[in-house]
Amino acid sequence: MTHTTTFAYDSSDDDDNFDIDECPLADITTSATVPTSGCPFHCHATAANHLADASIPFDMRRGYCANKATTVQLLADIGGDDKIREFCTRFYARAFLDHQLKPFFFIDDGATAHGGRLAAWIIQTMGGKVYGHHFWQPAHQFARYSDRRAPDVRGNNFTVVDSRVWMRVHFWAARECGLSAHQGFWDWYIQFIEHFIRFYSYYAVGYARADADWSASPNNLATYKANDYQMPDLTDESEDIHGTATGLAERCEA
Repeated sequence: MTHTTTFAYDSSDDDDNFDIDECPLADITTSATVPTSGCPFHCHATAANHLADASIPFDMRRGYCANKATTVQLLADIGGDDKIREFCTRFYARAFLDHQLKPFFFIDDGATAHGGRLAAWIIQTMGGKVYGHHFWQPAHQFARYSDRRAPDVRGNNFTVVDSRVWMRVHFWAARECGLSAHQGFWDWYIQFIEHFIRFYSYYAVGYARADADWSASPNNLATYKANDYQMPDLTDESEDIHGTATGLAERCEA
């Protein structure tokens, strides 16, 4: 299956301009564990799990994995590049409902397309081959200046709360797609997100592992849904949210 990933944004784009066809995982009422062999987008392959118990070194240099041979092998072991596309599709399906995250989405072409763009960047960073390009910086800028953000915060950088909500929902989607069961990938990927989340909010760095664990609790998920896809424990007024994260981030840098 050949994937071409491009990103272009035109301010004239709106909901009526897209004929959206989706991966089944874009529907959150569809279990991520249900066989999806008829999906026209992704393979939904079973993980080989040869590296499930391995300790994969995290070695990032100049924005790419320095141990590319190992991370490419890791990609294959979890079920191939499409496994990344699948869980990123699920992530956006859930993120579109989240009150903290949805103001950042400036284009409406569905969870499969959004997921494909994010997945392309992850796959390329790990050393995989993706045809086309994902323009991360323009997407980052458009999200910050999204018309859906309140005027008083439009253009502001992402807060620690924005970043932590993003991580929780992101890791939840990965967990739904079975990736937490592959301990080799899971431990490596937490470090991957921990490394890159600093470009959104440096204060969020120290929370990556806790936010990966958040979705392991059915209670947390039930509370989140009952609160209309909001996380009341994460607010800008949360006790010591910045100070605690700063200390954790500094330890991560050491």
